Amino acid sequence: YMKLVFGNNKKGATYYIGNFTIKEDASAGVRIDKDVLVIDDFNQGTDQNVLGGQSLLFYGSHTSHIEKQFAADERNGQGYSLSLKYELNERLDYAGYVSYLLDLDLWQYQLLSIKVKTDKEAVNQDFVLGIKDTSGNQSKVQIGAFVPDGITDEWQTVVIPLIAFEGV
Repeated sequence: YMKLVFGNNKKGATYYIGNFTIKEDASAGVRIDKDVLVIDDFNQGTDQNVLGGQSLLFYGSHTSHIEKQFAADERNGQGYSLSLKYELNERLDYAGYVSYLLDLDLWQYQLLSIKVKTDKEAVNQDFVLGIKDTSGNQSKVQIGAFVPDGITDEWQTVVIPLIAFEGV
């Protein structure tokens, strides 16, 4: 899931997400039949990911708001991306997007890859990406820690080692 945290985010900021995948790291020496597992294909335009798991939006208070749409114009003719537009009005408020992986076992994968960009008003603002296991353990990372020049208004592929999600 992704959590957009109240703080320096400008009112009405929008993040775009495309091609959320989990990959095998060839340097790890693990051989599996399929080295890339696509989780969300936003070209489907549905509330269900490729694995059959549901996706949903969440927010922290009654004054928060988040909306999603599938934006064709933000992918330069390469299909659709997920557009999340949110408004957080209270201190420590949050909003986000969840994509359920069902009972997917990630032990054979080493990398998580996600394409991100933001609108011009939210350049260099950060967001959180998290993984939660079936026991309820969860771990989160700041996307900005894996983007040397910060999140910009141009598409960037962010690659995160799954080991960064400690405890899940």
